[in-house]
Amino acid sequence: MPGNDRMPNPPKSPLGGLDPEDLLKQGVADDTLMDGAATSFNPPSIDELASVFPQFEILELIGQGGMGAVYKIRQKDLDRIVALKILPPVIGKSPEFSNRFTREAKALAKLNHPGIVTLHEFGQQNGLYFILMEFVDGVNLAQLMKTGKISPREALAIVPQICDALQFAHDQGIVHRDIKPENILLDRLGRVKVADFGIAKIVGDVTQAFLPDLHSPPAGLFTEAGKIIGTPAYMAPEQVENPSEVDHRADIYALGVVFYQMLTGELPGKRLEPPSQKVRIDVRLDEIVLRAMEKEPDLRYQTAHEFRTVVDDVQSPAHALPPSLPLPSPKRGLLRRWWWVFLIMFPVGLLIGLAAGSIWVYIAPKQYQAETVIEIGAYGGTQPTITPTFFGSQFEAIKSRESLVTVAEQLDLPNKWGISLDSTVQTVKGIIVTQNIRGTDLISISARHTNKQDAAAIANAVALNYQRSFDGKVIIHEMALVPTTPVSPNIGLVLFAGSLLGIVLSPIPAFILIGILQRMFPDIRSDSPLKVTREAVAENRVAEPLNAARVDSFAVVSFVLGLASLIVGPLGSLPAIIFGHVSISRIKANPSIEGRGYALAGVVLGYMTLVHRQRSKGHITQLRFAVLFELT
Repeated sequence: MPGNDRMPNPPKSPLGGLDPEDLLKQGVADDTLMDGAATSFNPPSIDELASVFPQFEILELIGQGGMGAVYKIRQKDLDRIVALKILPPVIGKSPEFSNRFTREAKALAKLNHPGIVTLHEFGQQNGLYFILMEFVDGVNLAQLMKTGKISPREALAIVPQICDALQFAHDQGIVHRDIKPENILLDRLGRVKVADFGIAKIVGDVTQAFLPDLHSPPAGLFTEAGKIIGTPAYMAPEQVENPSEVDHRADIYALGVVFYQMLTGELPGKRLEPPSQKVRIDVRLDEIVLRAMEKEPDLRYQTAHEFRTVVDDVQSPAHALPPSLPLPSPKRGLLRRWWWVFLIMFPVGLLIGLAAGSIWVYIAPKQYQAETVIEIGAYGGTQPTITPTFFGSQFEAIKSRESLVTVAEQLDLPNKWGISLDSTVQTVKGIIVTQNIRGTDLISISARHTNKQDAAAIANAVALNYQRSFDGKVIIHEMALVPTTPVSPNIGLVLFAGSLLGIVLSPIPAFILIGILQRMFPDIRSDSPLKVTREAVAENRVAEPLNAARVDSFAVVSFVLGLASLIVGPLGSLPAIIFGHVSISRIKANPSIEGRGYALAGVVLGYMTLVHRQRSKGHITQLRFAVLFELT
């Protein structure tokens, strides 16, 4: 077949799955001619279909036409949403159709490419021919053009993606034969997908590659000679004059028509005028469009890859479009895009730090300190001279081995602790602290231990033993009481350090979260095809359902700060109120009910905290710390 040489490998550009809902709605459109009028078809009701396919949950009828009906269903065993296409029973009665249906479904099922809808299953059940395929959200190019004229920059972003999808199909020997705006979909991320390969023609040696079991296929199985398949406004001349000899270059012609329509906003007339004569665009685009629409197939671009290469050359820096066309804005920086994550992580880091400090206070070993206070009076008939040397000698006497052995035996510490007497003496010596109380003649004897009673008993025993053994007068001013509050760890200091550390380290989880978000929602190059088509979605120039699920980041920040204000008080309530009011005012950036709900909740929580703070000053603080201390 002329012009059907093997094509070079196209650039590998990832495209998402097709949207079966829009794909099949448009696939049954009346403007697709198949050598006669479409057969009248009354699709089965949801209840009727549920009885035929009990393994599926039939959710709704998506679209219908003369060539079939499409339903949105849920596969119960896999718990996933897919699309189910049911063909009219009358066209399935022919054995020729049955063979052709099986052959085309098998061929398309083996087109493993992200730009082509995945066929999960096909066949017939209770006399109904069906195709089960993936379900992906999206709108078609026709809907986009109805909302307003597409800019040249957007058109130049869309066409290369169509070329990639077509090139892959052409390399497998499959011609689309019905390229039109209704069959070109844009998903929520701005990716372009070519839909409806249902009437494509299997050409050449693809027979043996895809159906090796059919060594001698019956005549007419692969060509359907004499049938005109396509949409008149987008059909190449040879597609009308000799439909049995159509090859991949018919798709290139149709793409040229679509390109013309995107640039000018209208279909080409009988007298073909260059697009630059209708709208103000770069005249170099005239040559690209007119060559793609050449009447002679040999004069057109011979592959979709060649078509894309020419379009890419126009957009390259060396061949930049003139200033009359919109210039791409620079790519946003990472921090500039995700700055709100840091606002969220500051209060989150504070809460995490407080929680970590509370847990540490709860699980850390606690030590209690008991203290006695003594005073050394006259001994040997004279008042002692109070000097550092004198205090040092008395400290050594208090902690001498003989003194501590007496204390250990009095309290029976070796048996109580289960260690030897020498080990007990060393342990007691380590927990006893003696010091002069500054500015006085008093001596403090304190004992620190994990057991409250032992700490008090040791401190008192050491003081009493010293009083008995000292050759003079020792006055005990204070006896040690059983302590109730641990001296280690310091609860206030630990909570303060934990909260401070949580705030200081909050950028670390913020960067981790930004990395995850950046991977899930990449900030693609501002002049890339995905960016351009996504801008059209952001401008509300496509169907409203695409923006229905968007939630403004200001609303999320307001809600998080509102929750944080219940713990941190006005420190979080004022920012929550500010961000909430900003979000509510950003109607275009916050179109969903959920987004406005988040913003309103943040504002209400912020005001509640302020009002309650005024009515009962200090109550929230007391309650907050009561909860934290209760954890300990």
